[in-house]
Amino acid sequence: MENRSDRFELYGSLSITRDQQGLARARALRAVLDQAIQALEAGQPLPEQLVEPPTEQVSNPFAD
Repeated sequence: MENRSDRFELYGSLSITRDQQGLARARALRAVLDQAIQALEAGQPLPEQLVEPPTEQVSNPFAD
């Protein structure tokens, strides 16, 4: 998980299995998402969509 100034990002994989461990993982994920939702709802009004800054293409310093 990565918490940036303008977004919250999740990477990797998570197995939620049909057992006590899976239930614990699902609850932990829900807790993190609930916190993210609360922060979004408690802040200033949100834009419809973020505008992504333009990317800059640079030459590959490792290319021949």
